[in-house]
Amino acid sequence: CIKTTGTSAFMEATALPLQLYRSHFGVIPLAVTGSNANMNVSAAYTSDKDSLTVAFVSALATESYMNFSIIGAEPLVGFNKWTIANSNPEAYNKPGNESEIVINEEKSDTKIDSILVPPYSIVMVKFPIKSIPVKVE
Repeated sequence: CIKTTGTSAFMEATALPLQLYRSHFGVIPLAVTGSNANMNVSAAYTSDKDSLTVAFVSALATESYMNFSIIGAEPLVGFNKWTIANSNPEAYNKPGNESEIVINEEKSDTKIDSILVPPYSIVMVKFPIKSIPVKVE
């Protein structure tokens, strides 16, 4: 996961999803319904049940626009979004070079009910919720 040379250290790209999920994904799983054979979607809320995380994993060569709704809860204003992506599915981080694959973080002060998922990517969003949701659709 962490690779080193005599002069540098870097994070291997395969370690980034582990780091992202460990740091930000919720711990209490939530049902996800709906059908999209080309997208893996998972959801969980945090241990204190005040935020919901939804993750989208795409192995598609094209971007996807995903709409979603939270059944039984209302997302509040504001969210964090983390993206791991590279348009080249063969890309990897090389020692001594700038990393080609990194975790990018964005913050927003708006509500979220849809997301653009880049090609070959993982996108995770975390947002506060008003009540405990039943499922994500």
